[in-house]
Amino acid sequence: MPRLRRLVPSGTALFAFEAAARHRSFGKAARELNVTQPAVSQAIKRLEQHLGTSLFVRGADGIRPTDEGAILFDAVASGFHRIELAFDEILARAPSTDVVTLSVSTAMATQMFMPRMAQLQRDMPQVDLRFQMLSGEPAGALDGVDLGVRLATYAEPDDLRWPLAAEQILAVCSPGYLRLHGGLQDSIDGEQHTLLHYVRPRLSWSQFLEMGGIAAPARARTLIFSDYSVIIQAAIAGQGIAMGWTHIVGRLLQEKILVAAAPLLVRTGNQYVVVASPLRPLRPTVAKLRDWLLTRLAPELELDAGNILASTA
Repeated sequence: MPRLRRLVPSGTALFAFEAAARHRSFGKAARELNVTQPAVSQAIKRLEQHLGTSLFVRGADGIRPTDEGAILFDAVASGFHRIELAFDEILARAPSTDVVTLSVSTAMATQMFMPRMAQLQRDMPQVDLRFQMLSGEPAGALDGVDLGVRLATYAEPDDLRWPLAAEQILAVCSPGYLRLHGGLQDSIDGEQHTLLHYVRPRLSWSQFLEMGGIAAPARARTLIFSDYSVIIQAAIAGQGIAMGWTHIVGRLLQEKILVAAAPLLVRTGNQYVVVASPLRPLRPTVAKLRDWLLTRLAPELELDAGNILASTA
């Protein structure tokens, strides 16, 4: 091989030579290789200069290999064919993968899917999962994606949909924050508390607390964020109390990374659903991922919030 590298000025020259000899045309070789005809001519000229012999007879009716060119063409064509067969065999042995795109919020990607990716890959090794992440609410049309997770009220009217999780909300904070500041119900004016807000909330803190039968604190401090996943990270860091959607914070509660900040659970009656566009074929691999979401993920999202509240009461 080291000697071959010295004999051949470049691999590109061999590709140009093989295509030109096969087509008996520099122009057709250039079109196949997606380069200009002068580029093919120059590559072959350099190869001829390097070998010290002509490889083609050029005439008015086109080109044809010289005797030396015919010898080289037989060897190169045979070698390229064997390489092609080797690639085919390697690819045939490799497990085939199918790319499936999934549209979710950033909070869903980081808290619902990332902790479960190892299990998903074990269960579906032939799926190459790609995420389209939304920084805000899980809403919007499924442009160019296979599946999405949406709040049912935000799904497109014609979308195919399958129930995934009920919308349930808790007030959550870190254990350290709870020890330092107490729960929401421990303060009449809420002055020592910091409430973590979303910049364009679908549900405000006052609405949430009213739904749960707790008066909103009058003088609580606020921190406002534009991404719900950052709100959760701020709560984990002990920066304040967040509204915790159970399908997002369930694992964090079970692992005591977050705890309930009040004996409060709001069930809105809304539902999160897996959605697919009726205009995009539901490929077998996409259907398999949908089934995994419904049979493996959905049960894990059914948080026993009553036990969580009892354990932190």
